[in-house]
Amino acid sequence: MSDGLVLHISASDEEADELARALLRELERVNVGDVDLLPAEDLPDNAKGIGSLFGWLAVQFGSAEGLRLALRTVKDWAARNNRTIECSIGSDFVKLSGASLEVQQKIIEVWLARQSID
Repeated sequence: MSDGLVLHISASDEEADELARALLRELERVNVGDVDLLPAEDLPDNAKGIGSLFGWLAVQFGSAEGLRLALRTVKDWAARNNRTIECSIGSDFVKLSGASLEVQQKIIEVWLARQSID
């Protein structure tokens, strides 16, 4: 998936699958665009083994505002659930984790500035 946002939740396989499904439901509720579990054939090159099938989501956000909404939702979800989530577009990624929401927002803004999304 080269034209969307890829999310990866760091956790054990069973837990990652459950967490990914919970995050998927939350992203669907805020209507960020198309969200689905990432199919095995679309896993990034750095994913290793069958265990890598768990905890991955694909988000087609449609616009810069859709991307911002998706990242805001992921940031808030990660903070509430005390999780680390890697967000990537192509080979550029940002990790959202235990930092304060203010620090995470600054990190997101710097990362978004590198993206060429209208």
